[in-house]
Amino acid sequence: ADAQTPATIVTDASTTASGRRKFPSQHKTIPCTIAGCTKKFNRPARLVAHMRSHNNERPYKCTYEGCDKAYSDNKHLKVHIVSAHTKETKFVCPQCDKGFATSQRLKAHALAHQGKERFRCRGYPPCDQSFRKHQTLQRHVLKDHLGQKPYPCTHEGCTESYDTANSLKAHVTREHGELRFWCDECSQAAAGDGDEKKPVGFTTQFLLERHIRSEHVNCIFCDGLKFNGQYLLEQHMEIYHSGLTVKDRKTVPCDFDGCDKSFTKKSNMKVHYRAAHEGLRYVCGKLDTSDSLGLQDWNWAEEGCGETFTTKVGLEMHVTYVHLGKQRPLYESPSYAEYDAAPGSHSKMATLDDISGVAEYERRQIPCAVPGCIARFIRYAELSGHMQAAH
Repeated sequence: ADAQTPATIVTDASTTASGRRKFPSQHKTIPCTIAGCTKKFNRPARLVAHMRSHNNERPYKCTYEGCDKAYSDNKHLKVHIVSAHTKETKFVCPQCDKGFATSQRLKAHALAHQGKERFRCRGYPPCDQSFRKHQTLQRHVLKDHLGQKPYPCTHEGCTESYDTANSLKAHVTREHGELRFWCDECSQAAAGDGDEKKPVGFTTQFLLERHIRSEHVNCIFCDGLKFNGQYLLEQHMEIYHSGLTVKDRKTVPCDFDGCDKSFTKKSNMKVHYRAAHEGLRYVCGKLDTSDSLGLQDWNWAEEGCGETFTTKVGLEMHVTYVHLGKQRPLYESPSYAEYDAAPGSHSKMATLDDISGVAEYERRQIPCAVPGCIARFIRYAELSGHMQAAH
């Protein structure tokens, strides 16, 4: 026999309390060898299966697409498949015809018909529901009678609560779990400063990716300039640091026969095509703006003036500043205060910024309103010209 597999101890047959004869194979004489575990088994195979619960070995994996469940025992996998995937309910209650996946669940359900429930809701008449577990009764009271979420976080100082156990579990993992995902760039930066390595860690991969998107998508040429994604950074690099002129970057020609215009993006070409060749315009008073941010309450049908625009954004800006009378935002670059501190003065830092282009970029505080376009301008007249030429 295998030296790792305990031999079954042979004993004489005995009698149970009910008088039924108990055979040697039914005696649990094989103990678990893990310190502190008091489990015993009547067969070596059951001990082997039990040992998987100690080393977290889960060889029985669900083969259904998109399901990553795995179990230490094949019978647990079978129950999972029946409950979660095939939805078989071959164990039916004879009193109410409700079906269950396992006989254990049917037996638990039968207690409700037999009146053997231990915990009944009595403090909120006329409610008379009963439960087999005290914690289930508590969740019922919190949710149905007190209007509170039944799964509160028990970590000290945390006041969050959730509707489901899975939501609570996700919260605990995210907010209170072990740091398992690390930002290499932050760690290298700390080590480069001569300090001890101070790794920046996160509990989930999602939080790490969000950190990288917000903290490390920045331009290496423009100190401190960050972007909301890799695409916008690439656009910025192409426009300001690639060495290409605007003419070089206009690689998307107009599809209309005979039109020689080109654009830097296909979306810009499509806007031009609709406006210049299909005659599609955005007319103030003709286009429903009730779904536009900040314009929901404006009566476009009666207050529109008939002015036309090549883009919906241009129309929305027109309504916002002309019809609703909102003040156009004013921008002032803080660097101007340093450069113009005294008449005729021009610091070394200002000179370096002028040469590198940083000062020019800082002065361009008015962004293009078209989504995805990162062009910026000093005056609104420049923005209007850009809208007509590029979009």
